[in-house]
Amino acid sequence: MQAFRCFVFDEDGHVFAVEPVEATDDASAITIARAVFKSGFRGGYDLWQTDRHVLLEMNGAKLTLH
Repeated sequence: MQAFRCFVFDEDGHVFAVEPVEATDDASAITIARAVFKSGFRGGYDLWQTDRHVLLEMNGAKLTLH
């Protein structure tokens, strides 16, 4: 298992919570992060593995960091 962090945003774009995620790979971590996000948060989430960015999704739009 690999350790990830899921930063969860409220509808105003402020960090609401940080959830630890344990998963075997990026795809599994994204599935878990989406489940956390869809459990009632309205803004979005940002998924990281240590200092590696995995995915940012805000209001249903997938965004990338440059």
